[in-house]
Amino acid sequence: MDNLPIFIFVIGAALAGWQWAIVGGILPAIGVTHTLLDHLALSWKTQKLRPGSWTGLLLLLPLSLGIYALSYTYRTLAFHELLISGAIGLAISIWLLWMIKQELAKHP
Repeated sequence: MDNLPIFIFVIGAALAGWQWAIVGGILPAIGVTHTLLDHLALSWKTQKLRPGSWTGLLLLLPLSLGIYALSYTYRTLAFHELLISGAIGLAISIWLLWMIKQELAKHP
């Protein structure tokens, strides 16, 4: 249930991304930054593999980087759109990391 708002946002952003490339660029930004910040960094810090780390590393990260490669190849994102969508994705990932740290503090 905690992830339900995220799934709704992802579906809405994916649908909007067909029309506005800048919105579509947010999802791969989250895919890269969330995988690195939450799954890999927290796994390293806590010395315990976090749930979803392998999926993030082997599926989400390559798919997100692949979307960026396709966006570059087909010129679907201008540089300023890439920066804006990347900043929004990073902000969402930092918010998710903050939420997870709050949960870890409650249940060590």
